[in-house]
Amino acid sequence: MCDSTYFSGLDRSLVNRFGITLLSLICWQGSLDRMIMTDFALNTACLILY
Repeated sequence: MCDSTYFSGLDRSLVNRFGITLLSLICWQGSLDRMIMTDFALNTACLILY
């Protein structure tokens, strides 16, 4: 799940900011598939932790 090449070439802080914004939008809208949100949350967590 924590594939470092997934976000290669992107600035980490920018990706984190985008991820947090996107997650909050998903939680606010509540209309997207929960599996997609979970997968994205795990990828975002991988960026923050590693």
